Order: sequence, then C-alpha cells, then structure tokens
Amino acid sequence: MKTISQIAAEIGVSKQAIQKKISKEPLCTNIRQYITTIAGTKYIDETGEAMIKSAYQKLEQQPIADNIPTNQPTTTDKIYSEVYSVVKETIEALRGELEIKNRQLENKDKQIEELTATIRIQAESINADRHNELAETIIPQLTEEKKEGFFRRIFSKHRQ
Repeated sequence: MKTISQIAAEIGVSKQAIQKKISKEPLCTNIRQYITTIAGTKYIDETGEAMIKSAYQKLEQQPIADNIPTNQPTTTDKIYSEVYSVVKETIEALRGELEIKNRQLENKDKQIEELTATIRIQAESINADRHNELAETIIPQLTEEKKEGFFRRIFSKHRQ
C-alpha cells in the first residue's frame, strides 16, 4: 500500500492532481474502495495504484496541441527532484547516525548503572571496615575499665 504522495512522486505529478483525478475522473471514482485511511493518512492498495497510473498513462498517450503545455518535467521540476533526493538521502543518513547514538547512550547508561553499583558496594565495604575499627578501639577500652577495679576507679587521682 502506498500513500497518494508516494504515487504522485512516482508518476511525477502533485498530490493535489491525484486527489482531483480521484474525485472527478470516471475511471478513478471507483478507486475509493481501494483507499484505506489510517491515522489521517490515505493509503491506496496495488489495484487502486494501477488505476491511477493507467489514468495518467492515457493522458500522456493523447495527442497534445501546440498551445497546450506538456507534462514534460521542467528544469525547475528536475532541480526540485534532485534536491528532494539529496534531502531524502541526508535524512536517512541522519536517522542512521541517530540510531547509532541512541545505542551508544544505552550502553553508557548501563555502564553508569554498573559503576554506581560498584561504588555502593565499595562504600558499604568501607563503612563496615570503619565500624570494625571503631569496635576494635572501643572494646579494649571497655575491657581495661573492667580490669581496673571498682575501688581504683573511685579513689584514683586521675578521675575522668
């Protein structure tokens, strides 16, 4: 299924020209059954596309009077077509680069999470070591106080 814009680009006419042809041309009025609208965009299946293209082929085959302009692409049309091609290629290249950058950001996010987890583990380990050191300094002090004796603590010259 293709959009009207895609078919217009293939034929070399404007989107509006195809829409007018669908609404006025007897051959194309039956095309409505081949049009599906999804999210506000009209999609035409292969049968409808063939009908539209055949209607434009018939126009090209008719003899053209000298005073009626032809449907030959002008220099401006060719330039627009070339610019369109370049812009389209650029957009595709940028989409590819954006996809690469998105994957790189996902990898960086994972690395940040891993480093954060490592830092947390190290911080917990350091805190545990500090608690052990503190306990090692407090426990000997308590045991020394118990050894000193009740009377010595009361009658010693160095009271705290």
